[in-house]
Amino acid sequence: MQSITTLNATLNYCLYRYREVDPEFVKKLKESFYMDDVITSEQNSDKVRSLYEKAKARLTDAGFRHSKWLTNDSDLAEKTKQKEKKQSSSQRKVS
Repeated sequence: MQSITTLNATLNYCLYRYREVDPEFVKKLKESFYMDDVITSEQNSDKVRSLYEKAKARLTDAGFRHSKWLTNDSDLAEKTKQKEKKQSSSQRKVS
């Protein structure tokens, strides 16, 4: 139970940094966490993509490793998969 509390405190600290710049994002993520997963929905694919990209960038910046992402929008899933592959490939070339 202590590790969940620590994770929650760490996530809150990470999100706190964005509270003034992007309060909607912070509210959405705080309301959407279950353990270490974000479970949420949006009205359209553009909003989902935006939330995904912000969450990934901001949580990565805080030291979290993005390990999975699921959507029921097959077009968005494919685009994201291709983008992830491209980024992964370019990171391996730099390393």
